Amino acid sequence: MLHHRFAFLAALMLAVPSSVRAQDKASSQLAKLQAAVKKSKLGYQAKYAKYRPLFEDFAEKHEGTEDALTARLWLLQQTWWQRRAGTMEAAATKIADAILEKYPKSEQLAKIAEYHYVLPRKRKAEYFEKIGKMTPHDSVKAAMLFGRARYGGKKGAKALYRELRAKYGKLPYRSSTYAEMVDALLSPHKKADLAIGKPAPDIVGVDVDGLPMKLSDYRGKVIVLDFWGDW
Repeated sequence: MLHHRFAFLAALMLAVPSSVRAQDKASSQLAKLQAAVKKSKLGYQAKYAKYRPLFEDFAEKHEGTEDALTARLWLLQQTWWQRRAGTMEAAATKIADAILEKYPKSEQLAKIAEYHYVLPRKRKAEYFEKIGKMTPHDSVKAAMLFGRARYGGKKGAKALYRELRAKYGKLPYRSSTYAEMVDALLSPHKKADLAIGKPAPDIVGVDVDGLPMKLSDYRGKVIVLDFWGDW
C-alpha cells in the first residue's frame, strides 16, 4: 500500500511541468530571502549591504519572471541607502530603466510611483508618463497618473487629479480610493480652520479593523492624533 502511495506521488510530480516546479522553487527562495531581511537585526544600511548582492544574484538567475521583478523592485527601493554617498539617483535610474525594458507589462510597475523618492526629481514625470502609456493595467495607469500629479511637478497637477478621479476614481488606494484621495488633495482645509484652539476637522475613514469611524464619534474624550507622511 505504501509503495503504491509513493508511486502515485512520483507520477503526480512528473505530471507537473518542470517550468512550474522551477517557478515554485524560485518563489520559495525569494520568500526565504525576504524573511531573512525581515528577521535581520542589522541596521538599515548594513542590511542593505548584506542582502543587496543576494537579491541581485536572484534577479539575474530568474530574469524574466515576476519573482525576479519583485527582487529588482526591492533593489530599487533600497537605493535610498546610497543617498549619503551621492549615488542613489544614478543607481535608481539604472535599475528603473532595466525594469521598464524587461517588464513593461507587469502590474508590479505600480510600485515605481510608490518608490518615487529614489528617482531623479527631473525624471519622475517622464517615468510615470512612459509607464502609463506602455501598461495594459488600469491599476498601473492610475498609479502613474497619481504619481504625475503628486510628484511630477505642480504644473498641470489639478487637471491630472481630475483625470484620475474620472477614469480610475473607484480603484483602491491603500485603505481608501483614488477618488477620496483626489477630493482631499483638491479641497484642503483652510489654515484658519487648523489654528491652535480650533476644533479638529472631522476625520472619516476606517479603523485598524477595517470598520468605519469618525473623529467626531470621540468628541469629549482624550484623543491623540498622529500625523505622519512618506517621502
